[in-house]
Amino acid sequence: MRDIFFLSSANTEESSICKQLEPYFYIKEFTYDYDTIKAACQEFKPVMFLCYVSKTSDKEKSILGDIEKICPSQTKFLVFGQQEDLNGVNIEGADTLPTPFTFADFVIHLLNMRKDIPFFAEIVKSEEKIVELRRKVDPDARKAEKEEEERLKEAELSKKHILVIDDDIIMLRTLMNWLKEKYKVSVVKSGSQGIGFIQKERPDLILLDYEMPYMDGPETLKNIRDEERFKSIPIIFLTGVNDSEMIKKALSYEPEGYLLKSSGKDALLAKIGEVLEQK
Repeated sequence: MRDIFFLSSANTEESSICKQLEPYFYIKEFTYDYDTIKAACQEFKPVMFLCYVSKTSDKEKSILGDIEKICPSQTKFLVFGQQEDLNGVNIEGADTLPTPFTFADFVIHLLNMRKDIPFFAEIVKSEEKIVELRRKVDPDARKAEKEEEERLKEAELSKKHILVIDDDIIMLRTLMNWLKEKYKVSVVKSGSQGIGFIQKERPDLILLDYEMPYMDGPETLKNIRDEERFKSIPIIFLTGVNDSEMIKKALSYEPEGYLLKSSGKDALLAKIGEVLEQK
């Protein structure tokens, strides 16, 4: 955890900004007392100074210059106040914000600086609250958020749909984790459930366990291919057994692919990509 230091003359109205920021940032408020600020800098190592200089004396502006000298070079300064007062502040690399402005203007300016503020995440009490705050005060942020939601929705809708049929729950979870980033994935635990599923929703590809009780992979494949409307759905057999006779028998059913479960994620994704591309 790090801090923002908020500096202002005693009893100024602008110190209310500090109070409004407190729910969102770790922030400490000070008047222009050099010895106090120096001791606090040594103890808390502030990331940033918010400095209100309107109606601030030359002595206080000089204190600002002295504070800059004792701070690390990456410490960020945001100085705000009337333009004539800002002209009298000499801090290299400081951001300035002339008054008058609204609290929303101030927050937007502060958040737009975040990429230039080292350790920004450490001065934030809650990233969710920062997102909420920006949404409240920044119309562009709300628009960008909505556009991103639409983009993600479109991307999700454009994903190819893969149905996984396997009686092994652990394998279903593993395959779901491997595939969910790139594909829409549905899982069922038996051949009969798989046949029932495709009656309601047609997948783009089926990963089918070769060895299952009651209705095994070959029987499930035959049932699917017996229906004219499902014949074109590509099917890849998965098996945990590396046996040449079994492989030969599995391929006799003419699936679009055959893969050992032990082949791993990369081999599976490559095979799925190859089959889908051919279709």
